[in-house]
Amino acid sequence: MATPSKRRAFNEREDILLLTQVSVERPHIARRGRIMDVWDSVARNLNTLDEFNRRHFDGKRAQARFNLLLRDHKERNVASNRPSGSDEVVDERVVLLDDLSSQVEEAKKEEADRADSEAEAAARAEESVVLVREEEMKSQGKRKNREGDDEAAGGKMPKVLTLMNDANKSELELRKFMFEKELEEHQKERGASQGTRGPS
Repeated sequence: MATPSKRRAFNEREDILLLTQVSVERPHIARRGRIMDVWDSVARNLNTLDEFNRRHFDGKRAQARFNLLLRDHKERNVASNRPSGSDEVVDERVVLLDDLSSQVEEAKKEEADRADSEAEAAARAEESVVLVREEEMKSQGKRKNREGDDEAAGGKMPKVLTLMNDANKSELELRKFMFEKELEEHQKERGASQGTRGPS
């Protein structure tokens, strides 16, 4: 059975290498859907360095370590009330974190602004759809008012059906009349033919 590998803490040099690679590839400004691809690229590039000796280091671990460094940096700044760029002696890691912290905040602000503008555009589009729908409903109402006489009589379809029904009644009456005439003529012919035969 293999012995589990112990976690070892990142040293300052590994943190600086990570922060440098993040500042080069800038995954915090990657577009949505490509963020993890950029973090994977950061991890791959770090794994090619001899100084960065971490097995199984991937994009998720790179992102997690960066977020942890960033959070700790912000907490230290708040705790010490040290504004960015003060005269205090700072190491390379702090300089990189100051720069990346401002980049991340700016990227978050831009993302929020973009989301707001998309939401506003969607709201405007929805309002225009509602206006078009209302205008169409008004237009339908005007059309119905213009056809009001037809509507009062039951609309066009019932009128057509009534006309067809009247035509069928007329045709039926004509057939009935013609049938009665044929029947009369037939009876006359029969009576005439019986009259010529005479009594037998």
